[in-house]
Amino acid sequence: MSVEERKAVVRWALEVLWNAGTLEVVDEILAEGVVVHDRGATIEGAEAVKRTVAAARAAHPGLELTVEEQLAEGDLVATRWTASDGDAMATGLELARFDGARVVEVWESWHVL
Repeated sequence: MSVEERKAVVRWALEVLWNAGTLEVVDEILAEGVVVHDRGATIEGAEAVKRTVAAARAAHPGLELTVEEQLAEGDLVATRWTASDGDAMATGLELARFDGARVVEVWESWHVL
């Protein structure tokens, strides 16, 4: 998988997962044992990621995420994003590490404005 293909996968996954709530995308791009490091918490496994996204979307049903910029090199894709639910806005950075065609580890850093 090329660097550009990896960037496209991350962009598509973020937009479809967070904006449409399509949890099945997790099975398509994340390794079953994926580890997500999110602001001091660790989310382990694809099913835990699905539960986390579902809970966030239930709490913020109008959530809209926009990918602002991406950089990639080798097996890493960095994405800068913004999100809004009408009442609050957040900005964040995500670094996704691929093994082949699947994301195996993610580091998230974000804050609410």
